[in-house]
Amino acid sequence: MAGEYGASCVAVILSGTGSDGAQGIKAVHAAGGVVFAQDVDSSRFDGMPRNAALTCVVDFVGSPEQIVSALFKTAGDETGEPDTNEERERLREKDALEPKQLIFRKLSDAFGIDFSQYKDGTILRRLDRRMMMRAVADMSEYAELLEGDPEEVDHLYRDLLIDVTSFFRNPEAFSYLAETTLPDLLAHHPENEEFRVWSVACASGEEAYSLAMILDEVMANRSQKRSVRIFATDIHKSSLKTASAGYYSNEKLANVSTARREKYFYRTGADGWTVRPNIRRMVTFAPHNILSDPPFLHMHLISCRNMLIYLEKSAQVETLTRFSAALEQQGILFLGSSESVLDTQSEFLTVDGRLKIYRKQGTITSRPLYSLLPEKKKATAGSERGSSKMPLSSLYPLLLERCMPTGFLVNSKGDLLHTFGGAGKYLQIIGPVRTDIAGILHGNLRVAVMTAIERSRKNRTPVRFSDVS
Repeated sequence: MAGEYGASCVAVILSGTGSDGAQGIKAVHAAGGVVFAQDVDSSRFDGMPRNAALTCVVDFVGSPEQIVSALFKTAGDETGEPDTNEERERLREKDALEPKQLIFRKLSDAFGIDFSQYKDGTILRRLDRRMMMRAVADMSEYAELLEGDPEEVDHLYRDLLIDVTSFFRNPEAFSYLAETTLPDLLAHHPENEEFRVWSVACASGEEAYSLAMILDEVMANRSQKRSVRIFATDIHKSSLKTASAGYYSNEKLANVSTARREKYFYRTGADGWTVRPNIRRMVTFAPHNILSDPPFLHMHLISCRNMLIYLEKSAQVETLTRFSAALEQQGILFLGSSESVLDTQSEFLTVDGRLKIYRKQGTITSRPLYSLLPEKKKATAGSERGSSKMPLSSLYPLLLERCMPTGFLVNSKGDLLHTFGGAGKYLQIIGPVRTDIAGILHGNLRVAVMTAIERSRKNRTPVRFSDVS
């Protein structure tokens, strides 16, 4: 139904036992449809409504009578709207232009995200849902509501991010990665170098951990033990917090085989599982906005599945160009089932068009000026060093140590000039000494700190991250 009717479909979960319908409502939500669930208080059997709520994709919760009323409003029967979706959308876009910009500005001020680069149809459908849930019929009125309701701003932000994911989504594609793509990549990758993976728009972490599991299996099959780092990023901090905890319900692990579940998770209570430490250590979660933050460099595999489809074409092409810059030559790009490399075909060779697996083959004319990961080339004898030619007064270090919070002082090139407040415990120096902060920060801090530095330099404002793991 979701595949055929898309945003026009509706799913309703009523009283019942078990978790029937949980996967279906995820598909409806991902397609832009509306999901209703009966509230627990009015349910004779609350199993299905409770399990529906756990998916976090339910748009409206109420009694059967309230659901019927909301269904009529969703269908437009009480508003006298045009009969076709096309007419409704055209009129909505015309009438909503100014209040929509006000809403975008409010979201940008609160979260630093420009939703104007997302497809209008997707944005307007999700705005409609929030308006329905708040019983607001006019978008101008909804824009005014947001001005005095920070909690609703957060609800809208989370709904617009379309946070739908699962373990091993499209199992056939993951099997191809495990059996063909990754063995080939690892066979041509030096064993003494870190293998880097970027999971973009990782949501609550299922895909990043799926990649970690198959990488562990591939290395075990090849009797290899090498350094692997998966950078899992998203703009939704609440999702990142969930991902970092690594706890998932039984229902969330439905696509994980019993063997993998026993090997890579441990039981946590009666209803859930937690990722084992060896897999958790492979993944670094950090906030990152692919549309505005610089891409990471020297990646061997990038997985970005089912995010591009929500962007305008110009933003899709820009994002794909960033991926090309981020990938090493012959690196792999893994997209969602409805996505492609569009106008960047010259930069990517199709490995499997049906499974949406591509290999970087070209070079782009311009690359990011700033890398979030250390460059591979070694410093030359004449390169800038972290020490200053003018010695600090002997009193300055004492004053700084007493008055400054824990932190680092870096120059415009990212070279470390000074540490404060015991910040040295966050550094790791192995092998040749280097001064660039990206090369000596602990892995779990590297992405967050370098993203903050670049964002602060770009916007000329302080940047604060919390719950970095």
